[in-house]
Amino acid sequence: MPYVEMEGEVRLKPVDVKTIEAGTIAVLGNLGKAVGIVTVEHMDPDGRWVVAGDWTGALCPTMKLCTLVVRDGNAKQYPLKFNQWKKSIKSGEVNTDKVVTFKLNPARFVSGNYMNECSLCTSQFIGHKRQPVCEDCCNKNVTAQIILTKKEPKQATKVKRKRMMNSSTTKLIAMEAYKKGVNGVSYKEMEKWLNKTIK
Repeated sequence: MPYVEMEGEVRLKPVDVKTIEAGTIAVLGNLGKAVGIVTVEHMDPDGRWVVAGDWTGALCPTMKLCTLVVRDGNAKQYPLKFNQWKKSIKSGEVNTDKVVTFKLNPARFVSGNYMNECSLCTSQFIGHKRQPVCEDCCNKNVTAQIILTKKEPKQATKVKRKRMMNSSTTKLIAMEAYKKGVNGVSYKEMEKWLNKTIK
């Protein structure tokens, strides 16, 4: 799939209740706001999920377990790459009008010489012995990756450090200058000699 930059908004998408189990990692949403990333631990006696992570406790009725998706201009949704969830929540991009630039990444397909059956569409395909999904399904199952546009910081202009002379060199120059002055060396010649010596 070619690299195409797109624009969209990051949204919360509730997780299907039937798929929730202990160990499920999700974004905790409360009244449309992303609270943080949590892991489901167990169900309490009242039938509420107990989670731990950025928020810990039993879920109240206003809370929902969600995933993050990027919705493009045509209202099509793509799951957001998992390692970008935390940054999106921190930067306040979730369920706001902030527009993000993103690209689509297909699922990884590893080629090989083994006959496999696709776990999604049940078609037969040749690939790596541990490749569970065919190439067509890999291309259909894309994830959105937000393109981080970093502004290059302006480099500070380096101030040239003035060349320092030690005290013995300074003393020698002063003594030589005194001798030249006593011997009647002209100002121009003296300046020429001094510039040459300092360089």
